This record gives sequence, C-alpha cells and structure tokens, in this order.
Amino acid sequence: MIYLNLLSPPQKEGLRTRMLHSAIERLMIFLTVEALLTGIILLGVRIRLLQTLDAVTSRQILTTEYVSVNNEIRALNETISRIESIQRLALPASTLLADLVGRAPGGIIVTSLDFETKTDALRIAGIAETRESLLTFEAALRASPHVKTFESPISNLLKKRDVNFQFQAVLDLDRLRLTLDPEKP
Repeated sequence: MIYLNLLSPPQKEGLRTRMLHSAIERLMIFLTVEALLTGIILLGVRIRLLQTLDAVTSRQILTTEYVSVNNEIRALNETISRIESIQRLALPASTLLADLVGRAPGGIIVTSLDFETKTDALRIAGIAETRESLLTFEAALRASPHVKTFESPISNLLKKRDVNFQFQAVLDLDRLRLTLDPEKP
C-alpha cells in the first residue's frame, strides 16, 4: 500500500494544531454548557428549598402561636372553673345576716359581726337592753341547728341593763347553706 501525502509538513502541522484547537474548543463549549445547566438546576433547587423553608417556618409560627393561645385559654378556663367552684361554696353574707336577725329578739343591737372563713368561727358583739333579752338571744343561737359550738363569757351576765355582750360560735356552713339556699349543691 502506498501512502501519498499531498500536504507539506508545515501544512500538516497546522492542520493538526487546528484540529486540536477545534477539539479543545468543543470540549470547552460542552463544559460551559454543562456548568450553566448545573447552575440553573441548583438555582431551581435553592428556590424550591427556600419556599419549603418559608412554608415550614410559617407553619411552625402558627403552631407556636396556636400552642400559646391554647395554653392561655386553658389557663383562663381553669381560673373560671375555680372561681365558679368558690362561688358555689360561698354563702351570701345577707343570708347569714337574715338568719341572725330572725333569731334576735327585741332589745338586741348587734354592733360587730366577724366571720373567720378558715375556722368557720363567728364572733358577735353588741348591746342588749336587758339581761333577759340577752339570754333569749343566746338560747336562740344555741338552739340553732347551724351552730356546732357556742361560747358566751360570764361577763355577759354581770349587768342587768345595757349589757355589752360577746358570743363566739362555730357554724355548720353545709347545713346552713342547705337550709337557707336549697338550690345550691
């Protein structure tokens, strides 16, 4: 086989160089296009991740707000329940005063009425016109089904007229509540 070379050695070298440059140029174009496509894809992924992060953050903020609002509502409901239970247990002072006034005979003036909620102790002080009206009032209070214990000092009996008196009684509030206000549990 015979090889015939029609190009001179410098032309041959120039052709080889041009082919090498053309191959390098195609490789560079390919790498540039690949880098651009990779950048566009990564930009799209970044945008999608930011959108997802915003959605998660907004849900987390809503969830956090929901939890805090829910906790506040729960605390208010507990406070309201406690207040309602305390109100159910409360005995109106007017009811207690009406019972005491109903038991007092004529000639009794109550000047002080003190009730201690921790011990259910009631202290009554006042002035009685006569010793007999005082003894009648004392007997009515002792006979009351709402009184657990009753104390009257001896000093209440020293004078016959204008007697300054003091009584101390421990009340049975459950019985008093049922008697005076039967609608309450």
